[in-house]
Formats: sequence, C-alpha cells, structure tokens
Amino acid sequence: MNEAPAPPSARPRTAWFIVAVLLALTTGVWLGGRWHTVFDRGAESFAAAVRHDAPSGELWTCGMHPQVIQTQPGVCPICRMALTPLEVSADPVASHGGLTIDPVVVQNMGVQTALVTEAPLVRTVRAAGTIVEVESNVRDVTLLVSGQIRRLYADTVGMHVRKQAPLFELYSPELNAALADAIRLRPAAPTTAPDGTATGQRPLYDAALHRLERWGLSRSHSEELVALAEPPSTVTFESPIAGIVTEKRIVEGSAVRAGDSLLRIVDHGTVWLDAKVFEQHIAALSVGQTARAKVVAWPGELFVGKIAFVHPHIDPVTRAGLVRFVLANRALRLRPGMYATVELDVELAAKAIVVPREAVIDTGLRSIAFVAEGGGHFVARDVEVGRADGRGSIEVLRGLTPGESVVTSGQFLLDAESRLREAVQKFLREDERP
Repeated sequence: MNEAPAPPSARPRTAWFIVAVLLALTTGVWLGGRWHTVFDRGAESFAAAVRHDAPSGELWTCGMHPQVIQTQPGVCPICRMALTPLEVSADPVASHGGLTIDPVVVQNMGVQTALVTEAPLVRTVRAAGTIVEVESNVRDVTLLVSGQIRRLYADTVGMHVRKQAPLFELYSPELNAALADAIRLRPAAPTTAPDGTATGQRPLYDAALHRLERWGLSRSHSEELVALAEPPSTVTFESPIAGIVTEKRIVEGSAVRAGDSLLRIVDHGTVWLDAKVFEQHIAALSVGQTARAKVVAWPGELFVGKIAFVHPHIDPVTRAGLVRFVLANRALRLRPGMYATVELDVELAAKAIVVPREAVIDTGLRSIAFVAEGGGHFVARDVEVGRADGRGSIEVLRGLTPGESVVTSGQFLLDAESRLREAVQKFLREDERP
C-alpha cells in the first residue's frame, strides 16, 4: 500500500527549519573565526611589543588585559578599550626584584605591616575526651565471713556515703563467737611488763582483735565491740572511704558467704579525663603538663589538671593516642560519662623567629613575604616556614631577620604589582638584546 503524501502545509515549515539551522551554523562559524582572529591579534600584539623598540621608555597596556603591551597608544585588540600608559620604574630597588609605590597609593591600598620578632613558639593543643573514674579510688566491700544482712543502710545506687558511715548490719554466728572470745580474753587491767612486752592474757587478746580485723572490722571498731559486756546480735560494717555507691548486689535479708562482693564505692574527689590527641601533637606532650578542661554542664568554668599518663600506642583507625588528665573534683560537679574538651599550651621552641600568618603568601611551590624598607620601597623575599602556633603566628626558618617589617595586609596587591613590573623589566631586557 502506498503511503499518503505529506500535507502541503508541513512542507514550508520543514524548509524554514532547514534554513534556520544552516543560518545558525554559518553565524557560529563566523563568530568563532572572528574571536579567534581577535585573540590571535592580541597575542601578536604582545609579541610585537616584545620585538619592537621603545626609545621613549613609555609603554602602553590594557587595564583589562595586562598581557597586552605596546610601544605606542592605540586600542586593545581583545576588548577594543583604549590603552593606558604603563610606567616603567627606573628605581634601583625595582630593578632588583623590589618595587617603589607612592606613599599615598600605599595608604589607599590599605597596606599594613608588622615586625618580625623572636619569641617562644607556643601552640595550644585541643582535644576531646570523657570523664571517667579513677581506678585507684574504687573500693569493693567484700565479706570474709558468712552471715545474713539484717539491715541495709547503703540501699540506693548513686547515694553518697561518708567514710566510716554504716553500710549494713550483719548477723553471723561465726563472728559472734569470735567477739565472745575477745570479750572473755579482755584484760581487766594493763598487762604490760616494764620492758614493754605483753604478759598474761594480753597476747591472746591481741590475737582475737587481729582475727576480727581480718574479717573486715577496723581496729577501733573491734575495740568498741569488745568493750561491751556481751557480743551484739548483729555487727555493723562501715564504709572504708567516702564516695558514691555505684554497685549494690544485696538487699535486706540476703544470705552472704565469705568472699562475696556486696557493694562498690567510688571516690569522685578526683577524676580522670581520657582524651584522644592526634599523633602530630603527641610528641609535644609529657607527664606533668598543666591543662584546662571545659564541660557543657558548667559553661565558662575551667577545671585545671595535669597529664598523668600518655599511652604508648596510637589507634591505627583514628590516628590518635590516649592522654589521661587528672582533675580535682572536690565539689563533685564532674561526673563520669561527661564529655569534655581539654586544651594545653605546649612550647614548641624556646626561641624562634615568628611573623603573623597572613604575612606569608603560599604559592604552592614557594612561600613569599614582602619586606617594607620604608619610603614606599617593598622587596619580595623567599622564606622557609616551619610550625604554626595556632594563634595566628608562624615560624620562619629562613629569609627574614628580627626587626624587619613585613606586610600583613595588601600584600596580594603588592604581589600583583611586583609581577607586572617584573614582566615589564623582562620585556625591556629582552628588547635590548642585539
């Protein structure tokens, strides 16, 4: 079956579309060639400026395209703007890598300077960590005799107990028998010989007291119990330290055996701050250095402590090492589990040449600083920098001496001006060649 012919109205639209496409392609080719010619003329203008002589010493350039340099006035071949005169400085400083700028222009550029000084290089190291318990301040209350808890005073985890405060009352037939023996052996009068040795039943009495001490009673508490007429039905056990009850494994009426750990008490009078410090700062830290810590719960308050331990290993994942700080916590405001930030000042060098960080321009391949010699004279120096103190200063290993003045603001404008004048001087030197 033959296809139906296209409607007559569609043929003119197709023809117009083809004509529009051909016109657009022709215009694009013409514009591309035009711009290519303009850029070629700009490059040829720059090459011609390098080749021709400028007996008057006056050159012309474009403010928008400084690569265009001519020996005579005209228009920029790229943007068609009028060329402006380009001053060629004959100052001896400018001919040796420096430049001279009118003081008024220097002021308009906002150029500011700072002195190169020699001072200790101190850096502030910051790290984040967690408040934890001091391991040596942990006490487990463990019984060495069997019995039953008749009354429990330390009945809540988290409660604070004082030193020698009652923890619980224990009924123990074995302990009662030992107390009865000590009471029976208690001397009615001093039984000490003139030479200081014990006589009579005194050695047996001391052995009975020592036996009570081995079962967890203090010497003073044992003597108080032995001073009674008969042993009490229950014996009260006291807290060995002042602290917080962090673990409780008994309730009233619990039967306990010798060797059972009943309570855990932790003294929070001092705490540890375990912080992760990056490996590049570890070498500057040592035991005994003073640090300052902050916590979110007490904004604006500093807790002062010292480094107690620097872990000998580095975490291969985080590239950080554990540094432990000891903090005083007499008011018990620092609590284990809190996040904290710590900072400490580390002396990197006792004496170093330092300048403000903004005085050094890092180009990627080298570092440059502009030295102000007075009278609008500026000289670019290659410098070698060392460590930064984190406070806005950086160490200079080579290129500057103390007492010199370096530019700290407007140095990028000076760098641009210096590069432009360097290009002009290079143009003149090449133009003088035979």
